[in-house]
Amino acid sequence: MPVTPLDVRLGGQAGYDRFVIELNATVPAWQVSPQASTTFTEDASGRQVTLAGARGILVRLHGAGPQSNGRWLKDITSNATIREAREIGNFEAVFTWGLGVEGTGCFRAFTMTGPDRLVVDVQSP
Repeated sequence: MPVTPLDVRLGGQAGYDRFVIELNATVPAWQVSPQASTTFTEDASGRQVTLAGARGILVRLHGAGPQSNGRWLKDITSNATIREAREIGNFEAVFTWGLGVEGTGCFRAFTMTGPDRLVVDVQSP
């Protein structure tokens, strides 16, 4: 069974905002990288998009198939620290999101189970 994103969501916690990609199976290879700007290049089209915020974080899952149902919004806004999260790619088994954040952009990324998910916590300013 291919690894498929089931849900994407934002949540606020004391001291940080959380970005979550929930999957139907074990989280495949992933990368989370800081960026100095909030301008991202959409996969496949090459179109430039600029998100709200002062800094960017690129979140990429390798080996994740197309979304199973498209339940989530492809552009999520209005958290205190993560100002905007946008799907910027779902092409050739690479699922990519850009995060526009406020503050220092300090983050930690990790996986969790029950359900399987990739988590990015961004420290509040």
